Amino acid sequence: MGCSLSSCCGESSDQNGEPSERTTLLSDPVASSGIEQRIPSDELSGSYCSSVPKKSDEQSVMNKILHETATNVIDVAALGPHAIEQNEYLERKNFYKIKVGPHLNLPWLHTGAYHKCILFDIPDPERVVASLPIGISDYNLMSKVTGAVSKAMEGLTVNHKEDLIVPFQIP
Repeated sequence: MGCSLSSCCGESSDQNGEPSERTTLLSDPVASSGIEQRIPSDELSGSYCSSVPKKSDEQSVMNKILHETATNVIDVAALGPHAIEQNEYLERKNFYKIKVGPHLNLPWLHTGAYHKCILFDIPDPERVVASLPIGISDYNLMSKVTGAVSKAMEGLTVNHKEDLIVPFQIP
């Protein structure tokens, strides 16, 4: 009968205190307080086991789970641009320029149309913003030209000569 008690409760000597499927993660706070309380029905149910695993075993299992979770989580908020040091940022910028540089020397980029593009990089935007505004004569000229273009667009019409949708002769 003594042997059946150890096999019932899982108390074998080959576990060496390692957690298994029978170890509980949360223990009963009353039973683990160190003070043993006897329930009158304990004498009747003496053949059933009521062992509680040690609190240190549960704590080690919990710490192991927390450690595995912490290693698998990526904290995106900590990876922002403020987390990069100045010299590392400059190294990355130079590396990017080296990689992109050969692609910027394409022949179609150096045509006259590219340099007349409105969207270009301004190296010193403060100087451009702080410059004097345009003169009143230039403003009047732009207003006159945009008014003429607007009037020309109002007179633009499309004459319908053919059907826009042509049915195919499918047998």
